Amino acid sequence: MDQPIKVLLLDDHPLVLEGLKNRLEREQDMQVVETFSDPLEVLKRISTIKPDVAVIDISMPGMTGFDLAIEIKQTYDMAIKLIVLSGYVYD
Repeated sequence: MDQPIKVLLLDDHPLVLEGLKNRLEREQDMQVVETFSDPLEVLKRISTIKPDVAVIDISMPGMTGFDLAIEIKQTYDMAIKLIVLSGYVYD
């Protein structure tokens, strides 16, 4: 097997964050390398963590997941894939 996919998780709800982490850690080809509840911390540390994929919550205090995704793509020269989660219910 090749190297596992390195996954970074960001969500401001501890239960959601823990649930995502537990689920992904059951996959043999994935490794959760770091979890965050603050998008600004992600910006400070993402270049040293170098994840393959970042799963980020869309709605967080201080910075939205969309804003964070734009900032990551504009600031860092990484081939990182971004997945943005939403818990919104649309009518």
